[in-house]
Amino acid sequence: MPVARRLQWTFNSWKDLGENYLIGREFWSQAESERNGLLYRQVYQRLLDDPASPCHQCAWDLNLNGKGGASTTPPSTSGIMTGETVDQPVTSGEFGSATMCVALSRGQ
Repeated sequence: MPVARRLQWTFNSWKDLGENYLIGREFWSQAESERNGLLYRQVYQRLLDDPASPCHQCAWDLNLNGKGGASTTPPSTSGIMTGETVDQPVTSGEFGSATMCVALSRGQ
């Protein structure tokens, strides 16, 4: 859950997360963005438009702190960007909204 808490603390909404992901992807590789960036933007837009998508089914402000209330302290960044194990290893695709929503609903 540390990655999910960090995302929630950093971004304001699923839309904010998605827009920043796309900007970061374009910054990472202009060539890849020219090749298939439009596809990524279309998929992102479909997620925003579809009422059944995870970004509409899973509240952004879901309490990720367990029994207690929402924390006012930012989560630790230890291991998040380095790929070190924090609670669970960060794996490819872990940041997808559908994956995150499923993990949250299962309490992982």
